[in-house]
Amino acid sequence: MNSEDQARLKGKKRSAPTASAPDVKKPKLAKEGGDRFCWICHREPSTLWCDTCPRSYHASCVNLKVKSLSEWVCPECVRVMAAENVDTRSPALALLTVDEFCSLLQFAIQRLKQHTVSSYTRV
Repeated sequence: MNSEDQARLKGKKRSAPTASAPDVKKPKLAKEGGDRFCWICHREPSTLWCDTCPRSYHASCVNLKVKSLSEWVCPECVRVMAAENVDTRSPALALLTVDEFCSLLQFAIQRLKQHTVSSYTRV
């Protein structure tokens, strides 16, 4: 750079980057708050978004012929809904109230915690 260029640059203030700077585009999500990575293969971009949870999938990963559906529930949510359905509960589970079931689960968790701690403290 010669002395004339340096003198010219001294008088100029640095400005913010202009519109000619390349725009960085963020990947858009097809569903607000939804995951853009497939729940099964963990690659992007996904083409199916569950209507009940933030999970997304590729049609090929869930063996669907259609690439996109307007309303679709993922396999995980289908299993959760089936488990929560009163009509499809096992006969043994149907005999328990929600409070009794919660108590049994808490008991099982406490037993697991005790077993885990005791297995590491043995010498």
